[in-house]
Amino acid sequence: MIAYFVSCLPIVTSFLNESFFIKENLSSLEWLLLIVIYLVVFIVLVTCLTAIFAIISRFKIFKRLIDDFPIKKFSDFTQLPQLFQKKIRDNWRILLVICNGVLFTFVQMFISSLATTSFSIEIVKNIFKTSSGPILLSTIIFTCFFWLLYSLINRFWPALLFTIGVSIFITVAEFLKISLRDEPILPADLSMVTALSEIAKMISPVIIVAASLLIIILVTASLILQKHLGGMYPQYAWKKRGLIIVLMLIFFTGGFWVNHENSLPYIVFKAFNVSSWFYDQTTGAKMNGPILQFINNLDVKIMDRPAGYSRVKIQSIMAKYDCQAKVINRKRTNSLSNQTIIFVLSESFSNPNRIPEMKVTPNPIPYLSNLEKTTDSGLMLSSGYGGGTANMEWQALTGLSISNLSPTLPTPYTQLVHQQKTAPAFTNLFDSKIAIHPFNASLYNRKQVFKKFGFNRFYYEGSKYKISYKKRLGTSPYVSDDSAYKQTMKIVNQAQSGSQFIQLSTMQNHMPYTNYYKNGKNLKLPVQHLIRLMLPVSKHIRREFIILIER
Repeated sequence: MIAYFVSCLPIVTSFLNESFFIKENLSSLEWLLLIVIYLVVFIVLVTCLTAIFAIISRFKIFKRLIDDFPIKKFSDFTQLPQLFQKKIRDNWRILLVICNGVLFTFVQMFISSLATTSFSIEIVKNIFKTSSGPILLSTIIFTCFFWLLYSLINRFWPALLFTIGVSIFITVAEFLKISLRDEPILPADLSMVTALSEIAKMISPVIIVAASLLIIILVTASLILQKHLGGMYPQYAWKKRGLIIVLMLIFFTGGFWVNHENSLPYIVFKAFNVSSWFYDQTTGAKMNGPILQFINNLDVKIMDRPAGYSRVKIQSIMAKYDCQAKVINRKRTNSLSNQTIIFVLSESFSNPNRIPEMKVTPNPIPYLSNLEKTTDSGLMLSSGYGGGTANMEWQALTGLSISNLSPTLPTPYTQLVHQQKTAPAFTNLFDSKIAIHPFNASLYNRKQVFKKFGFNRFYYEGSKYKISYKKRLGTSPYVSDDSAYKQTMKIVNQAQSGSQFIQLSTMQNHMPYTNYYKNGKNLKLPVQHLIRLMLPVSKHIRREFIILIER
């Protein structure tokens, strides 16, 4: 019976399904031999398990459990209803924890779907139909987190209500992140802890006030419940608490190996039907729930090693293109030694006339449209729009596509660059490298990243390099593009020898997309003025180029 129970565990079933196969078209003798082998293995397993449980049963704690087991003979089955009611009365608190775990897991999955689609009964049906395994595993994680807290503070109600509070926070944060960015909470988001004040400015004050009230209510309720009901639940001795804490910590550290094939956490996740939706994180949050999707992204792999990759192969490729570059450069008279490149990442700038079956009249960007026809220009395929600023920067500066990275690495600025001994970037080609971002630099680890990329100066709010132009339009909290371009031109016109690279990341049209501009129809597109201002400067020895990236 014990062997059968063990063989039916999800983890064992998953391992057998993944790793154990029998060839088809076996002969009768081969089939008979396999049956005999399996029978012998089964008998050995039963014997070993029986011996193990016999040894375990001698320990006091397990002996007490066996002695307290209510069913000792067949006639005891008639007392099952009464025993069932007694067990519920004796264990209603832990059942309350489990019920809360199921409830919040379901709500989190439901909210993740509701952030991108309207309400439908089909959402509820799909959760129960496709996510029963993840719900069960998430409930186990919820319960284990409660046990960890309960063992630390030795108080039932504060531990439970704190766990509920954390679950509510995750639910609300997940809804906001998906609705604003179409992306769930990821481990990389933890790097934003240093920028909580800036993030709070982007959130409605109503949500902040509601969150504050909820915290007060939960703290008050936990103290009241503990005072009136706390004495009814046993408080554990420090030895038992210490053992539980160690076991729970071991349990949670397994999250760092969930993507290591054939590891125990990997098998557990497969056993509970947790899907690896790395290429579509939002769908992963809907199917697995935010907790399991978050854990899925803890075990990050930078990229798969390409077939045939080696130092010799890379040097061979470099030599090939070095030869081709020399041939191309023979006819070139210009060099980067006396040029300035301005790299503009314009916040939410786009050409509305490129939208299929849409025509905007008059053309909102006539100057740029004409400039595209008379100068070198082209289109870039962006891997993101309306968010993910730092990912656009990383791809632009490195010349690499984020699609080459592992799906478990969605934000290179916070997950990759700080790990690199050297971080090759486009900036290496220039003598002077300057970055401008008319906002604070706490988001996306920019200060450390730009230092790694070799930027000599980084202009941002609060930096030692003063931003001279800070005008804002209407009621917008962000520095206008006009001011950002004036700051850029001020730097361009400073005395500078050698080549120069300037990256400007604007902020004017950053979310939230509120009606900041009462007279918005009369606003001019400042990027056109930047290009016009550059034209007289190009008469000098140094030549200037502007690369404008729509995002």
